[in-house]
Amino acid sequence: MITPAEIRTRLREWRRAQAPIDVHRNSLRIAGHCIGSGWLDADARIAAYLPNDGEVDTATLFGYLRERGRIAYIPMLRQRMLWFGPYTGPAALHPNRYGIPEPVIDDSTIADARELDLVFVPLVAFDPRGHRLGMGGGYYDRTFAFRLDEPATMRPRLIGLAFEGQKLERLDAQPWDVPLDAIVTEAGIYRCPGRLSASR
Repeated sequence: MITPAEIRTRLREWRRAQAPIDVHRNSLRIAGHCIGSGWLDADARIAAYLPNDGEVDTATLFGYLRERGRIAYIPMLRQRMLWFGPYTGPAALHPNRYGIPEPVIDDSTIADARELDLVFVPLVAFDPRGHRLGMGGGYYDRTFAFRLDEPATMRPRLIGLAFEGQKLERLDAQPWDVPLDAIVTEAGIYRCPGRLSASR
C-alpha cells in the first residue's frame, strides 16, 4: 500500500512539473469557479494562502477582493499554529522559516482562525469526500482542530484549492485530519457530502 509520504512526494513532483502556462490557465479557471460560487461576495472575513511549490495561484482571488475594497487575510506561523494577518501587498511581507512570505506579526491586526468565515486551503492531494493531504507540517489540522468537535455549520468554511491531477479516489483519514467543506479544481467544485450546502 502506498504511504502518505509516497503520495506527497509523487504529487509534489507532478505539481512542480506542470508548465507555467497550464498552472496560470487552470488557476484562472479555479478562481472563476470560486467567484461564480458567490463565496467572495458575502460580507465575510476571507483568508487565502500565497502559492508555493507549484500550488494553485490565488492572485485573482486577492485581486477580486481588493477591487471591491475588501481585506483578505493570509496565514502566518505563530508557534505551531496558523494565525492570519491582513494582506496589503508584497511590500509588507517577510519570509517565514520555510521561505513563504507572510505579514509582519502585529497583535492589533491578526485574526484567530475562529474569527474567519471562509479559508481557501492549499493541499497536495484530496479525495471527493473532503479528505486532504497537506505538506506534512500539520499546521492547518492543528489550527482548525476545533472543527472536529463542533457542528459542520461551524465557521470558518474550509475550501481546498487544487488541480484535477491531485485528486485521488480515496485518502485514508487520520483521527486528527480536519475535512474540507469543498474542493475547487479547474474542472469545477466538489461539494463534500454533508458539509457545504449546495446553495452556498
